[in-house]
Amino acid sequence: MLKTIALIALGLALAHLAHALEKPGLVQSVTVGELMTPGPLGDQALGNPNAPLIVVEYSSMTCPHCAEFHLNTFPEVKRRYVDAGRMRFVFREFPLDLLAVAAAVLARCSGSGNYFRMIDMLFTRQNEWMVMAPLPPLFAIASQAGFTKPSFDECLANKQIIAGVEDSRARRVALQCECHPDFLRQWHARPRRRGPGRNRQNNAAAAGGEPMSCANPSAVS
Repeated sequence: MLKTIALIALGLALAHLAHALEKPGLVQSVTVGELMTPGPLGDQALGNPNAPLIVVEYSSMTCPHCAEFHLNTFPEVKRRYVDAGRMRFVFREFPLDLLAVAAAVLARCSGSGNYFRMIDMLFTRQNEWMVMAPLPPLFAIASQAGFTKPSFDECLANKQIIAGVEDSRARRVALQCECHPDFLRQWHARPRRRGPGRNRQNNAAAAGGEPMSCANPSAVS
């Protein structure tokens, strides 16, 4: 009941995301331990670490649906839920091609303080750098985040970060979520006073949370 009420509260602008998270057939169970263990590069996240809702997105920088979500839907999600402390949003890389790997590596090289700013710029100007000669427009974007030409070239050759991005992609593949972008969520149950038996059940759920599940809002009409 609480889940349904919360999802309805997303409003019309978030209808696709809410519908996808609730629709059977688009959702698969994923264990919390599998999902919430950060990769070698660590997680990039926004919001309250103790929020009752955790949403993990696996996204590709060359995915138009991912750009659409981040530019037109996520700002409202962030305002209503992340900024209000009700949701923790974790962004993970799932590059669909080598160009997406390069963009993700640049975002990682920009540092934790600039990571989401770089992600926003790359999605906003996606049409500029998804071209036959992507390096000049990518450098033009990166220079706005403080990159010089030497640091830009050094970043794109950073084997450790490249391997970390590839690890994120491999972990997403292992989760077998057949959708893109992927949104995996966990609701932390809260105990209710409805008799001894009910309390024990809810306390156990609160300790471990509900299983993660994945869904694709762009797949829902």
